[in-house]
Amino acid sequence: MWHNLLHLGRYILAWLLRFSRGATETLRGFLTISALKLAVVLGALIYAFIELRILFLQSVPFFVRHAKTVQTLVNGFLDIVALIEDAVKVIVLIIREIINLFRKKRRDIVTNWKGFSHVDTAEIIADMNKMGMVCGAINTGPKASHELSMYFLSDYTCPVVRASYPTFAKNMTETVLGWSAYNPDPHQGANSCQATGDEHTRALCGFLAFGLVLAEIVVPVILVVFLIQNMLAYKPTRTDTTVGEVWLDTTPTESVLPSSAGTVYLQ
Repeated sequence: MWHNLLHLGRYILAWLLRFSRGATETLRGFLTISALKLAVVLGALIYAFIELRILFLQSVPFFVRHAKTVQTLVNGFLDIVALIEDAVKVIVLIIREIINLFRKKRRDIVTNWKGFSHVDTAEIIADMNKMGMVCGAINTGPKASHELSMYFLSDYTCPVVRASYPTFAKNMTETVLGWSAYNPDPHQGANSCQATGDEHTRALCGFLAFGLVLAEIVVPVILVVFLIQNMLAYKPTRTDTTVGEVWLDTTPTESVLPSSAGTVYLQ
């Protein structure tokens, strides 16, 4: 069940990243947002994610007792999403067939119609009980960020760490990339760079604890960045310690007196 939901989330995220425009401007606007607005946004996100996690953990017994209803709702939702996906594929297929009509050499079109698999009641009960235990253990920002990093980055970082094991760069790659890799030890054979089997559950628990990531990691980093920026931007006023006067710019300034004395230049 969780694999289907995570696959759906990846599909939506990939679609948004592919077809969205103005991402650079949006990021630039976020980085230049005022401190007050940034504090309000982060505070709201932290509160929402923490409340969502608490609500979910408290609702696990309810989901277990009403597993049949949850099964119907989840399967219905997956069917609707699969129907929408198939409709989009049909539209794309028709457009590609029309384009083929104007080509001298026809190209074969291969379409993957694989949908989402349904879940049963026993699977829901087992997953919910497991979620209650796993999510309760992932209760800090570093733990949640570790699970999310391994789930999304292990396919890219683990081969690099595994390839460095016979070389002198092993310690460096383990330190830099090892935290985001599933079991990079090449001596494990087929189990090397493979998750333990509950990675989908742990990734969802990490997402539910994202509020802790914001509160314990993102906010301190932003505060340090603001502090460094203010320290670098601070320019103390130079004063003459003997006379106690402020040094002024000595560039000649034109001043027109109201009398007939003409133009005077102040040094």
